[in-house]
Amino acid sequence: MKIAIVGYSGAGKSTLARKLAIHFDIPVLHLDSVGWQSGWKLRNTETASKILAAFLNLNDAWVIEGNWERFDKGRRYEEADIIVFMNVSRCRCLFQALKRYWQHKGKTRTDMAKGCPEKFDFRFAWWILATGRSKDKRSKYRQIATKYPEKYCELRTHCDIDRFLREVQGLS
Repeated sequence: MKIAIVGYSGAGKSTLARKLAIHFDIPVLHLDSVGWQSGWKLRNTETASKILAAFLNLNDAWVIEGNWERFDKGRRYEEADIIVFMNVSRCRCLFQALKRYWQHKGKTRTDMAKGCPEKFDFRFAWWILATGRSKDKRSKYRQIATKYPEKYCELRTHCDIDRFLREVQGLS
């Protein structure tokens, strides 16, 4: 099973990825851990692309979550059996990001690069509410849906996520 998960910040991509990886007993790659280096410094795209390519080449089954399209130019979508777009509402994403911040304040999450402690500021809140949902970003998600309709799945609510998990777990 190969599963690619994309979507908005705070939508629950990492949580869903962990659940699927545990259920199918397959490796998971969180692209934030590839895209960032210690101290919240962006990793060089060429280096990040090599890390992702090595993961794809090494594993016959996987879950990859995150956006970072420039790292693989769509290879993970081509190879994926399922592409999940987590299209959760802005308010829900903001709430979940704040909850995550309070749970992990001052610590680095397991799905994040080492040395990148959880943070939340006005800039990130604005990213969740506006910048991260620009017309260009929405268009990229529509392009994925159009190119891969047979394996594309859009989840908007917790009910959708729960139903998806039940259906996918029935495949194993």
